Amino acid sequence: MKTASRTFTTIGQDDLARAEWCAPDRYRDLRASFSAPNSIVQGAGLSYASASFADHSRTVSMRHFDRIIAAELPQDQDWGSVTVEAGITLGKLYSFLISRGYVPSVCAGHPQLSVGGLIASDAHGKNQFREGNFCSLIEEMKLFHPDHGELLLSPASNPEVFELTCGGFGLTGAILSAKIKVGRIPAQCVEQEKQKLVGLEEAYKLLQENWQRADFMTSTHDFGRTADIPGTTVLARFHRGDGRKETAEFEYPKLNPNIEPGNNSFVFNLLSRFRGRSSPANSMDNSDPIAPLRDYLFSPHTDWSYFALHKDKIIVQHQVLIPANAVDRYLNDLRTLVQQGEYDISRTVLQIFRGNHKLLRFEGDGLSISFDVPRTPKSEDLLKKIDALNVAMGARTNLIKDNRIDQKTVKAQYADYEEFRERLHTFDPNRRFKSKLSERLGL
Repeated sequence: MKTASRTFTTIGQDDLARAEWCAPDRYRDLRASFSAPNSIVQGAGLSYASASFADHSRTVSMRHFDRIIAAELPQDQDWGSVTVEAGITLGKLYSFLISRGYVPSVCAGHPQLSVGGLIASDAHGKNQFREGNFCSLIEEMKLFHPDHGELLLSPASNPEVFELTCGGFGLTGAILSAKIKVGRIPAQCVEQEKQKLVGLEEAYKLLQENWQRADFMTSTHDFGRTADIPGTTVLARFHRGDGRKETAEFEYPKLNPNIEPGNNSFVFNLLSRFRGRSSPANSMDNSDPIAPLRDYLFSPHTDWSYFALHKDKIIVQHQVLIPANAVDRYLNDLRTLVQQGEYDISRTVLQIFRGNHKLLRFEGDGLSISFDVPRTPKSEDLLKKIDALNVAMGARTNLIKDNRIDQKTVKAQYADYEEFRERLHTFDPNRRFKSKLSERLGL
C-alpha cells in the first residue's frame, strides 16, 4: 500500500495540516491502513471543518470504494432502498436513482460529497423540515474498527454505536457501506414560488406559514449594512404531471481538497460552459418557475459564480440553529451586531428545522441561519460576539461548518457533549480515530 505526505486544508482554507495519506483500493489494504495509531477517514475532503486530517497522523481516502452493491426500487411503492459503499458520491448515487424514478430524500449541497461523509456529519438538505437529516435514511451500515473488527450497525443491531456513528464525525471508525432508504418521486422538475422580502423576521414568518405546503423551502438574503435585509424566499414543490426527464449527463464544478495554502481556496475543474452562468434555481431574476430537480437541489454549489465569489479568500461558514421560542429576539440582536459594527456578510440562508436533538448532531426545532464571511480580524470580532449570543439564546452551532468552535463553546451549546465524549471513549478507549476537529473539541 502506497502512502504519501500531503498538506491538507479545509474548503474555506482556514486550517491546514501535514499528514500521511493513502487511498487503498482493496478491503485488505483498507483494513491494514488503520494500523497507524492515529488515523481518520476521508470522504470527499470538502468539509469547512478539519474533520478528515490531523498533524502527524494518517488520512485514509475512501474514494475507490464507490460501488452500488444492491438496490430494491419497486415502481408500485413510495419507498425503496439502495446499498452502497461509503465512498460513493452523492452525485453518482443521484444519477443512478433518478433514472429509476427515485432520489435520496435528503440531498446535501454538493454532489461531490460522499455517503460516508454525509453520515459522519448527519448532513441536511433544503427539505430538513420535512425529511430530517441524512442519518434518518440509514437503515443499516457496516463499520470497521481495528480493535472491534467489522460491525453491523442499525437501530436494532449495536444501536449504541449506530447512534454514535450518525453525526459522529468519523470518530467511531471507517464506514464501509450503508443501506439507505430512498423515495420514489412524482416528477423530476420542481415548481418554484419566489417572494421578495425586506427582512429576516418577514422571511421567518413566511417560512412558518408555508412549510406544510412545500416540498423544499429556503430564504436567501443579502445581510448588508442597511436597516432592510432584502432577500428571496423560495417555496418549491414537485411539478406533478410534468413528464420531462433529466439527462444522464451530470456536470458540475469539481472541487479539489488537496491544495497548497495560498492558492485559490476553491480549486475546481470547470468546463467552459459553466463560466459566467448561474444556476436557474439560484437566480432571483429567473422568469421560468420550473427547474430540473438537480439544479434546484444542488444550487448554488454547482454554480460557478458561487465559487468565484470566494476566490482567494479564507472563509468561515457559520450556521446556527435557533430555538423557536428565541427566534425573534435572536434575529433582532444579530441584526444590531452586524449593522452597528458595519461587518461584511453577503449570502445569508434561512431554513425551518424540525426534529429531536441528539448528541452533537445539528438538528431540532427552530430556525437555521447560515452565512459565509471572509476570515479577518474584524470578522473574528463579530463571530466571537455571535458565539456569545448563541450561548445566551440556547442556539447551537453546526460543528461541521465553523472551524473556530472550541471545547468551551461546544460544551456551553450542546447539553449532550459529555455523554457523547464518554460513550465514544467507552467504545474506543485507545482513541484510534482522531482529527483536528476532534482535538479542538476535546473529544
